[in-house]
Amino acid sequence: MKLLLVEDNQRLAERISYHLRKSYVVDVVESGEDALIKVQSVEYGVILLDLGLPGMSGLEVCKNLRLLKVNNPIVVLTGNADMTD
Repeated sequence: MKLLLVEDNQRLAERISYHLRKSYVVDVVESGEDALIKVQSVEYGVILLDLGLPGMSGLEVCKNLRLLKVNNPIVVLTGNADMTD
């Protein structure tokens, strides 16, 4: 299975992808815009999406993915401590 990790913190993205690559093929992008481009050319089993992205937020990315008819499961990552997030 191929995963897309959308995370703007390069160090965190490296750590997450390091562990995931033991079992999966992982592509990493740092922005929502790059994620939207990537999903149009590559088939992913799961998208790991940071909410706190610069520019386009993770929530906006998620909405745009659904508008593009990308129905892959999306796992939301956030460092926000608030339960409403």
